[in-house]
Amino acid sequence: FDEQPTPPPSPRDDAYWTTDLDRRYLIGLGGRGITSLEQFGVWKDMVEVAAVPVPGRKDWNGKGSSIQPVETFKTERKYTTQVLPRDKLVSALYHHIRDCQSASIATPVSFNYSNVEIKFGYKVEPMQINATQLVQHQHILVNVTCLESNLDTIEPVGASLVIAADGSARTFANRMEEMDREKDGNDHNGFRVIRYPDDNQRVYKNIAFTIPNDWRSDINYAVRTSRIIFDALPANNQGDYVGVLLFSKDDEMARANVDPEAFHAFLREEMPQFVNFLDKTTIESVARRQPSVLPMFRYVKPRMHSPQMQTVLLGDCAHTVKPYFGMGANSALEDVKILSDCIDKYLMDNTIEDKTEVLKLAVQDFSGIRSPDIETLVRISHSLDRPGPEGVFTFLIPVILDGIFSKVAPQLFAPNQISMLQNEEISFQQAADRKRIDRIAQLVILVAVPLLTRQLFELVVSAVP
Repeated sequence: FDEQPTPPPSPRDDAYWTTDLDRRYLIGLGGRGITSLEQFGVWKDMVEVAAVPVPGRKDWNGKGSSIQPVETFKTERKYTTQVLPRDKLVSALYHHIRDCQSASIATPVSFNYSNVEIKFGYKVEPMQINATQLVQHQHILVNVTCLESNLDTIEPVGASLVIAADGSARTFANRMEEMDREKDGNDHNGFRVIRYPDDNQRVYKNIAFTIPNDWRSDINYAVRTSRIIFDALPANNQGDYVGVLLFSKDDEMARANVDPEAFHAFLREEMPQFVNFLDKTTIESVARRQPSVLPMFRYVKPRMHSPQMQTVLLGDCAHTVKPYFGMGANSALEDVKILSDCIDKYLMDNTIEDKTEVLKLAVQDFSGIRSPDIETLVRISHSLDRPGPEGVFTFLIPVILDGIFSKVAPQLFAPNQISMLQNEEISFQQAADRKRIDRIAQLVILVAVPLLTRQLFELVVSAVP
């Protein structure tokens, strides 16, 4: 069930995907997302052809037209980041299933979509029943509401398993938290949604623009000043870009209905490299637009499922991070891959005949594997978003140290924490463990080298007659 009123247009419909670009939310798929989509046979023919490869970036760090940009290309990565609108990815997945059902493309042997039915224009919510009532039902019951119905009819639907991916709305996660409290009181070991206070609040506005022909149309452009962060990605291969303009929540330019002339002057001062690409209509539209709010850092623990509700959580409803480091969509797709692996594992166990038992064991296995990992992801991502002096110690200094040590001794020291989180070959917990070892080694060296240098100097001085 999907709340969108109608199926998305085909990802091959260029006329549709080149309009309303400022309403598109672009995502970058890295190794974690790409390998997940490869496993389901949807990457090569549907998603990759709809995306733009982005091998590097160009950054202006500071305010003013005299600032020289820095270009960076990630040649050491196995997978090049692929960028596309989020709803275009949804379109590619939907039309892949439709194509498989109509046999217009070859279906991977391990996947059978013949019994898959996707309904649009419906809202799904957990039923407000208590734990005792749940035991009386063989299947979990959810309320399904047809959003187009004038009668606002609600129909209860039964299922052996509910896979909840309702994003930051967290309807199912919140209900699971309520049920555990009803059952166990304020037991600290019960299911909880951990919410970090958002003490570094930022809002954003999208800006669509077209770069000139002598600019590269396949890299990430960014401007960072003390007041704004502007990050722009290609929306297609024709030079159209969508930039995200991040402000502090309290910035006077972050409001709706800002004076267009004042906003234009603000852009000229903060990001002169791009202001000439924006026409008067675009500037007026962005100035008057209501800003959007970034999600808070949250995750669920100690598990990602509810045995009582026969529900498993995936994606943003289980773990939410701010989109700075490209881990939201990628970690959500990885959730699906790991859950699929767990289901396959128990399906191949010939000693289990009951398919309901297969799902139960698979969900428990998935939750045990993934829950500690997503907690680590959110905890680290939150530490990289600290404001003020705290951010210097949790983000800036570690990035500088990692850059120096990994360049001098790449065999001994791993890349920075962000690169480690993006590495599809290791889990988030493994990335954290490796960085912990690096930090200890860096600290030992930083303490030992000055001491050894001083001792050597004193030895030389004492040897001079």
